[in-house]
Amino acid sequence: MEVNDKELCFLDLKISVLNGKLETSVYSKPTDAHLYLHSQSCHPKKTIVGIQKGVALRLKRICSTDDEFNNKSIEYSQYLVNRGHKKSSIQKAFNSVSKLSRNEARIPTSH
Repeated sequence: MEVNDKELCFLDLKISVLNGKLETSVYSKPTDAHLYLHSQSCHPKKTIVGIQKGVALRLKRICSTDDEFNNKSIEYSQYLVNRGHKKSSIQKAFNSVSKLSRNEARIPTSH
């Protein structure tokens, strides 16, 4: 946990007070290498696509504003690209999630 006058960082959550309102975002330590499963691993394609959508859903659930979601989407998309994921596939997953409200993103899906 990291605490200062303006924000609190705990696990993967950053909570800030801006203009008297609580805002949330994703937090990761500077040492986090963001080593998502490499796209060339011997896993089914559905698993790779699931990782991309899972990352996007995590951002949508945590980020309290669309602007913050969009900023973090750019950052986390690059982490996935660095792990060999295709930009077009990542963009498709993130675009589908961006259309959801935060409440919709929190609804568990049936498998």
